[in-house]
Amino acid sequence: MSVVALWCVQDSSRARPPMSAVVKMLEGGVEIIPPPKPTHLLFSSLGDKCSQATKCWHWFKSLLE
Repeated sequence: MSVVALWCVQDSSRARPPMSAVVKMLEGGVEIIPPPKPTHLLFSSLGDKCSQATKCWHWFKSLLE
């Protein structure tokens, strides 16, 4: 449950799962991958942050299919 909570508090709104994906994670219907590290700890460029958020969004989208 803590890992799901970490997904829900991501810095970027694009990196946060939709509620339908959160429900599936909490019900145990999908494998939960570790969330990305907080961006303020990564010291990366904006391009890296956007790339990570896009990867997250594609993973969430796959949960809903």
